[in-house]
Amino acid sequence: MKIFFTVLLSSLFLTACQTHLPIISEHITSPDDVNNQPCVSNTDEIKSANIDYLLYVNRMVDSMIEDNTVQQRVSSKRLKIMIQTINNTDNATQIDMLSVNSAVKNRLLRSGQFIVVNHSQAADVQLSGVFEKKQKQAVHCIKNVEQFFLQLKDSHSKQLIWSDIKQFE
Repeated sequence: MKIFFTVLLSSLFLTACQTHLPIISEHITSPDDVNNQPCVSNTDEIKSANIDYLLYVNRMVDSMIEDNTVQQRVSSKRLKIMIQTINNTDNATQIDMLSVNSAVKNRLLRSGQFIVVNHSQAADVQLSGVFEKKQKQAVHCIKNVEQFFLQLKDSHSKQLIWSDIKQFE
């Protein structure tokens, strides 16, 4: 009897804790399969949750930190970095940009390889980024694609050190 109640409570707990996160990207499987086409209407039916964006942003920052060029610069000292505010060029897209900016800053600080500064004159490097929405031609229609661009530049020479672009379809 105890086993039955344990299994019952476990299944109820697991059912209550399940979340249904939106799909980040969806592919058209066939021209006849209208339900799987992400662009059958004018509205964006596929919305990624903020947590999806934050996961991708954190992966991008991790990729930057692990990059060989960046590692060569931080091998001798902690880099002073100025983080420019990451903006969303399309205000219709519901992205919590405050959370995105905080996530980038926290990730860099937790790495122990960077010191965040507020002025470009004091910085060794500058990090900037932007979320934007573009239109892309799909098989049978035009669909909106959101992309996140992040780049790291030398503050003095303005030379590009690292950059990455992630697309969310």
